[in-house]
Amino acid sequence: MKSYLSLVPISAKVHRRRNRMTLACIIIAVFLVTAIFSMADMALRLERTRMLERHGNWHIMLKEIERSDAELVGSRPDVAASAWYDAINYDLDEDYLIEGKRAVLCGADAAYVTDIMNCLADGRYPQNDSEILLTDNVRALLGISLGDSVTVKTPTDSIAYTVSGFGGDSVFTQLSDSIGVFMNRTALQQLCGPDGSTDSDPAFYVRFAPGVNAKKAIENLREQYGWSDENISENTALLGLMGFSSDSYMTGLYGIAVILFLLILMAGVFMTVSYT
Repeated sequence: MKSYLSLVPISAKVHRRRNRMTLACIIIAVFLVTAIFSMADMALRLERTRMLERHGNWHIMLKEIERSDAELVGSRPDVAASAWYDAINYDLDEDYLIEGKRAVLCGADAAYVTDIMNCLADGRYPQNDSEILLTDNVRALLGISLGDSVTVKTPTDSIAYTVSGFGGDSVFTQLSDSIGVFMNRTALQQLCGPDGSTDSDPAFYVRFAPGVNAKKAIENLREQYGWSDENISENTALLGLMGFSSDSYMTGLYGIAVILFLLILMAGVFMTVSYT
């Protein structure tokens, strides 16, 4: 015997069955871990797509902030898209109607539809004060097409608009059998009356650029502008899938995932050792 290495083939012949079992344990463990993480990755991708369709592609919503501060946030290099949003008759308790159907009137920047919510289904966003974009359910409900003229009845007036596009339906409009109307912010302000009041305070939506640590970016905004939880609302579903949510529920889910991974790792190690 020239070295201890010469014992390897001898041991392999003597413990041939045990070596095969050890190799099988290693292969099974590798395939098990690979399969688990592959399925987890697939599930995350599918869940992310579903969340984008349901909640939109934004990370935080800012409320009760100065417009000058919003402009500064929107110009940050770590922000990919931003847009203002406001609404009239969100509770459907006032007589804003289109051919007898109650309507929610939304004033927003074009980026809200094209980059934040990604809900432009056909046509284009309104380019002037006389154009509107309607939710897609209006085609089946009222038979309206692109370029048609529709009249929006308000509690005090009736105003004619041209349909420039259609957007994706929301769960709210489907359940309430109502219509969502999008127009530019100037057109919405004209409907608000002298006081310019709406149902809710204007909200500023922000989507961070790819690769940005959203959690750190949010904390930076809190420190820089002194904003609290009343000013910043997180898109918990999307941030949670990215691993940046500060929500305790999402944090708990990631903790459970780590524990399960450690259990699988320990089981694989013990199974391999038992046959060596």
